[in-house]
Amino acid sequence: MSNRYGDVPEMTGASHLSEQKRNRQAQLLRRGLVVAAAVAAFWVTSRLVGPDPNVLDSFPAEIIGTWQSSDPRYQDRAMVILEDEVELRLGAAGDPALYTVTELRRTDSVDFVAYQLSYSTPEGMALLELHLLPDGTARLRNPADVVWRRVPQ
Repeated sequence: MSNRYGDVPEMTGASHLSEQKRNRQAQLLRRGLVVAAAVAAFWVTSRLVGPDPNVLDSFPAEIIGTWQSSDPRYQDRAMVILEDEVELRLGAAGDPALYTVTELRRTDSVDFVAYQLSYSTPEGMALLELHLLPDGTARLRNPADVVWRRVPQ
């Protein structure tokens, strides 16, 4: 058999399979290189952009502890913020609910420091936003009119 470049050996069964194998290996190598390039690009981008500065690795001492309100509507309720958990005490009728915090964010404001505690419940993800005021008291985002104080240890 010949073509414009000269004689081309005819493919036999074994050499045809060998050619298919080399083509498949080349295709896998190209795919591997594309995946490696994508991983490298992601790694470089994450190093340049960096982690979110608002996400905290540990809980600050200023929010750890038991928080209660003197508001009559919340007399039998409390929030207990631990190193990586939040316990919600919902009154005499409800058992305390303990949740593992999956993310803690801090956002500074002119009037307060906002801490957002994300945690998982059986119903799905939940968010507790605590606004820590300069006088050491706190308010939740909702209801914002209730003042919470940390119980002395």
